Amino acid sequence: MKTRSILNSSLFLRNTLYAISLGILITGCSEHKKPATQIVAKVNNDEISVHQVNNAMAQYQNIPADKVDKVRSEVLTKLINQQLAVQQAEKHKIDRSAEVMMMLDAAKREILTRAYLNQVVAAVPPPSEEEVRKFYQEHPELFSQRRIYTLQQIVLTGPNLRTPELRQMAGTKSMEEIAAWLKKEDMAFTANAGTRAAEQITMPVLAQIASYKDGQTGLVETPEGVTIVHLLASKQAPVEESVALQQIPKFLATEKAKLAINADLERLKTTAKIEYLNAPSKTAELMEQKGSTAPGENVKPQTQASAESEVDRGVKGL
Repeated sequence: MKTRSILNSSLFLRNTLYAISLGILITGCSEHKKPATQIVAKVNNDEISVHQVNNAMAQYQNIPADKVDKVRSEVLTKLINQQLAVQQAEKHKIDRSAEVMMMLDAAKREILTRAYLNQVVAAVPPPSEEEVRKFYQEHPELFSQRRIYTLQQIVLTGPNLRTPELRQMAGTKSMEEIAAWLKKEDMAFTANAGTRAAEQITMPVLAQIASYKDGQTGLVETPEGVTIVHLLASKQAPVEESVALQQIPKFLATEKAKLAINADLERLKTTAKIEYLNAPSKTAELMEQKGSTAPGENVKPQTQASAESEVDRGVKGL
């Protein structure tokens, strides 16, 4: 009995020492292989991670190798300053104000919209070599017969545009006379002038004015409305085929992305229940007239941003 007790005690001691040594070994291994911390800075009780820094640095492109550390330091400083400001905003309950909550909601909607559209566009196949070659052959106005145009334009959108009258005036009246008539008739429009390369002009307009001679005026119907164009002057500026074939894939990819987004949004609309509340008839009317200016604001330069559709801006954001 005594011998068995001694053996049991010895076995217990041996197992205990083994467990202790195993624990030390595991601890030593885990400490040796412990990954580097993901936290690069602490601002009071808030942490800034390396992922936040990397995400912010992703906004910079083509950073020279000898400037990476400097840019990283600047980004980290900016994130620290932001966190300090955020802490103060939360301390003073600024984040709970109605205005800020609406802005946060708008930012969230924008981010989620862009993320979803990214998914839609990611499923679009890239343009094939055959599509690229076909586009080049079908659009000499963009490449072999490309021109730089100096234009005057009057753009009208919405219903009741009185297109026959405008078409007649485009062939007989000056742009100043047409603008004066539109003001008199209280018809909203935008006017702009400038020098643009062929690729900076919308395709429906370019397809028609490519055949214009200098000094010619004409009316172009577009999906959004009508555009009266006066070609002041132009000059030849062809693009070499090799250069064109490098540029076309990006353009076609963008156009495919627009079509995919529009098609998907239309699909979603057919299955969604959309109601216009608070004077729906007026809302529908405003929807039809989207993009037109109010009377009294008839003539103003049209910026590139105002000329872009929401889908264009969305694709550019992608």
